[in-house]
Amino acid sequence: MRLYLRNIDPLDGKGQFCDRGDSYRPVIFFENSLEENQSNDALISASRELKVPIEEIKVEVKSKNKFWLAEDYHQNFAENNEFKYKFYRYSCGRDKRLDQLWGENSKTGNEWSE
Repeated sequence: MRLYLRNIDPLDGKGQFCDRGDSYRPVIFFENSLEENQSNDALISASRELKVPIEEIKVEVKSKNKFWLAEDYHQNFAENNEFKYKFYRYSCGRDKRLDQLWGENSKTGNEWSE
């Protein structure tokens, strides 16, 4: 979950970077109570590392009883559309924002620094 959280903006509950709307809100899906607890613990650790109150973390934790796969063109988009994806990352300020939020832990699965 650390790697996921450090690749999103957990403070933005209305979408991610240039992608806005319900389909782009940050969510962690869980299958059982153990995964739900681990998800909530990860959000607490993220809030501590970012030095923000837990209420500012906008990642939802939801049961995965209803889950729809994204359309085919979304699957492996970065691998199948390398040029478009790199342009998106740069023009939307994705990496800049992640570096601003997470510092040296940006885009990594490093242990939580609290």
